[in-house]
Amino acid sequence: MRSLTKEFRRTVTNVQSSRRYFTPARQMYRLLLAPLEQDLKQQGIQNLVYITDTGLRTIPLAALHDGNQFIVERYSVSVMPSLALTDTSYSDIRNSQVLAMGAS
Repeated sequence: MRSLTKEFRRTVTNVQSSRRYFTPARQMYRLLLAPLEQDLKQQGIQNLVYITDTGLRTIPLAALHDGNQFIVERYSVSVMPSLALTDTSYSDIRNSQVLAMGAS
């Protein structure tokens, strides 16, 4: 896995070979996501949150490829640096006041 991660990082950041990263991107997809794909579909999962160790933290996980499309085309993808640094307590915000802004 370590060598595959290094290969993916090296090829995805090399502007000279823009399509070389597809092979390691597919291999990483088969290792990390393919075993879960059926369960993700059955459960209606639309959002993937990765909490990675130092080896995977430096690669763009949204760029994993199943051979047909990038996973970011099927799921929203987020990366968290550490679960220990995250407040996981639930707060119901349905009746809260919200200030929302946007620009176009």
